Amino acid sequence: MFLCSDRLDKYQSMGENGQAVHISALQLRETLRLRKQSAVADTLAIPQVNEQGDRIDWYAPAAGDVIPWSAATESERQAALSQLENSHAVLRQLSAEYSQHSSPEQRLFGQLLEKTLQFPDQNHVWLVGGKPVISFWGFVNARHPSRIDPLDCLRPPVPLAPVVAAPAAPLAAEPLTERQVSRRGWWWTLPGWLRWLLPLLLLALLIMLLLRSCVPGLSIPGFSATLPGLPDAHLKVPTVNTGLHTPTGTGDSGRLLNGSGNGANLPDASLPSATLPANGETPANGETPVNGETPAAPALPDEAPAENVPPVDPAAPESAAETPTPDAAAGLTPPDVTPGNSPPGVKAPLTIPTDALAQGNTDFLNGRWHAGAGIQDQRTGKPLSLNYQINDGKGEVQMVRGDGVTCRGAVNAAIQSGNLAINNQGEAQCSDGSVYQMPDVQCAPGAQNIADCKGRYDANTLFPISMKQEASK
Repeated sequence: MFLCSDRLDKYQSMGENGQAVHISALQLRETLRLRKQSAVADTLAIPQVNEQGDRIDWYAPAAGDVIPWSAATESERQAALSQLENSHAVLRQLSAEYSQHSSPEQRLFGQLLEKTLQFPDQNHVWLVGGKPVISFWGFVNARHPSRIDPLDCLRPPVPLAPVVAAPAAPLAAEPLTERQVSRRGWWWTLPGWLRWLLPLLLLALLIMLLLRSCVPGLSIPGFSATLPGLPDAHLKVPTVNTGLHTPTGTGDSGRLLNGSGNGANLPDASLPSATLPANGETPANGETPVNGETPAAPALPDEAPAENVPPVDPAAPESAAETPTPDAAAGLTPPDVTPGNSPPGVKAPLTIPTDALAQGNTDFLNGRWHAGAGIQDQRTGKPLSLNYQINDGKGEVQMVRGDGVTCRGAVNAAIQSGNLAINNQGEAQCSDGSVYQMPDVQCAPGAQNIADCKGRYDANTLFPISMKQEASK
């Protein structure tokens, strides 16, 4: 169940020796489950990094009603805080055990366990089915240190006892002597008209000083200052011909320049080419283009690209850039992209036809498929991607590990209980002579006609993945 999503550059990742805590999320949760600490593992949300590696989604381990920490009642918060304190104690105990191990890998794992329960603030704590679940664990806010007790932000502040001020001792009234009366009474010895005239003179002097600072031409009698004359500045502003005549068009590299300001595509960073007149003659020094018309300045794109617009493939040919349709310029939502009508070079998400489920037919799966955005190495916790080649329900899966080793294995696809199942036919054989257990894939019809796929190593380990069809080579 989806909890939240955010960009990674807003947070600081915790880790040890260059190993981030969230990269080892699968290892940490599996270790807790094997140590019979499933309750502790269920307090840690499941992370899923996108394909670009700049954004991370968090999912609850179990289904249930999701309540943010800020919307929970005081009794619900107290019960959840008690469970989190027990989980924190278990993690500290396991960290101490692994830190005393002779193996460097085990000691590193113990140091990662110690920083597992660090999270940015109380906005990343959720109650799912009445149980606490933490998202962005292993992170703190950018430019903020980690807390000594990570649960301090969840405890209510301790009210401060009011400070009772001691009663001040009454001051004894000292009798005024004749000398004190005479020392502070000199002002009253002046004539009445002079007591009013002196403040007015001081006020007039202050106004003149203020006017002097605001109006340089105003002079005070007895003072004169002559400034040297400076020549007038004649700056020639160069005319830059951008070569862009309309707000909407295509750049030299095939990228779409949208004058509507929606920021969906970025303009080309190359220098604009000079615009020649219609008769083919080269214009003179800074002359105006044809008919004396000044080319319209292109609208600048917004700072952030729209999230719903797919990125432009740099490898696509220049002929692929087309003028946007009126519907696209008006901001209308385009129709769903299916594998059969997707443009060249664009990976289309997997869709399961309704008639294929009814007939048990897997012909829609023929071709090359890429699976990623959720698959992690079961041993190292690093993200992986799988490539499937399937024809008539049979095919092959290929994986390239981070060390360059390639693993291949046979798979078959079938419709089982209204779902698509892609199962391995044994362990995959790797180029270094080792074997690797690939995850099985189960897909069900999801929202917006896009399949909801999950990977599985065993009955207790499920994680979301994405399936997209690649263009035929």
